[in-house]
Amino acid sequence: MKNIFLLLITSLFVTVAGCQSAGEELVAEDTLSIEYAVEQESSRSDSVDQVESAPDVVSGEGAAFAKERMISYQSYMSVDVESLMESMGHLQERATEYNGYVVESTFFESETNPYGTMAFRIPEESFVLFMEEVSEHAQKVNHHETIAQDVTEEYVDLESRLSSKQAVEERLLQFLEEAENTENLLAISQDLANTQEEIEQLTGRMQYLENQVSYSSVSIDLKEDTVRVGTIQGEEDLNTWEEAKKLFIDTVNFLITSVSAIIVWLIGLSPLFIPIIVIAFVISYRLRRMKKKKTTID
Repeated sequence: MKNIFLLLITSLFVTVAGCQSAGEELVAEDTLSIEYAVEQESSRSDSVDQVESAPDVVSGEGAAFAKERMISYQSYMSVDVESLMESMGHLQERATEYNGYVVESTFFESETNPYGTMAFRIPEESFVLFMEEVSEHAQKVNHHETIAQDVTEEYVDLESRLSSKQAVEERLLQFLEEAENTENLLAISQDLANTQEEIEQLTGRMQYLENQVSYSSVSIDLKEDTVRVGTIQGEEDLNTWEEAKKLFIDTVNFLITSVSAIIVWLIGLSPLFIPIIVIAFVISYRLRRMKKKKTTID
């Protein structure tokens, strides 16, 4: 009995110790689980904070990019010049020296004040210098207007949309390689074609904006500010004898042509005129005889 009692006490002691150890292990495991959950939650919070702070990063890049704003300039001028042709040539040479080029050049002749229009594309860095050149060369600047258009936001938006479309294009290309049936292949191909078309449109618009920013547009109306006085015509300018001979020859040619036309007309219509003339002659002859008989009877 004493041995049995000792055995029971020993078993009870071992059981209590085992439960305590298991409890400590459970507590330790719970502690580790809580610490892992806390770490995961912290990591998730950091990720959320990074995502939420992404607009700030983008806006920061936009702010840095904004230091070099994309500005498109369009300038209109109306000027008076001393010699129109010389001024147009001079401005074209100056535009070429500034690595620009002429888009349009028109000249209108006038007896008093000839005028013309010119359109240029000038590199952005030379825009101000070229406008100063025009003002200094002109005798008078009648009108000057410059319009600046900021296209930075539009360009950034186009870049973002282009990146998204390119990512979609990559996924569609991957799906296209993995397509197993014709139906899916056709559907993916149609989506891919639409996406690539949108990419081309976005790229074209971005290239247009880049060109508008890189080269400023300048339109100039030029008017010659001098009055052209006519000169007295001399004998060489009048050509009296030559003009008289020309008029005489023209008159003779007209008469010959008219007579020739009448002869052609008569000969051509003779099959119609001859019967009419014969019938008219017969009728006239009978009327005269009837009149003569009536006079004799009376």
